[in-house]
Amino acid sequence: MEPDGGGCAVTARRACEIILVVDNHKPLFERAKSLVDLVTIENSRARGTSGLRSSGIAIERGSVIERLDGDVVAGKDRLERLIELCQQDVAGSGGSIEPSWTGTPPQWSSEEFICKGSGYAISH
Repeated sequence: MEPDGGGCAVTARRACEIILVVDNHKPLFERAKSLVDLVTIENSRARGTSGLRSSGIAIERGSVIERLDGDVVAGKDRLERLIELCQQDVAGSGGSIEPSWTGTPPQWSSEEFICKGSGYAISH
């Protein structure tokens, strides 16, 4: 996690709130509580992704929800694009994923696992 909250904090449009849910990692939770502009909570549900998401949704106040994993650096225009989609009667959306390897890509890596492109939207 970056000192400023990583890729979730820097956008062209300001988020209503940013909720950081920490799963079973007390030192990270204690460190994250000091970050500015983040609501930091511990996972109160089952361990893992489902519990993390459920814990965050239980306290969120906004009408548009964006979920980012801890290793994501999202584009600066992502909130504008998401809000624009939501104004078009869209129920869900997704985006592209492009890895940023710190060295040689692992042997298991393959282009078929990488979602490149402009994203997608699912209508009601």
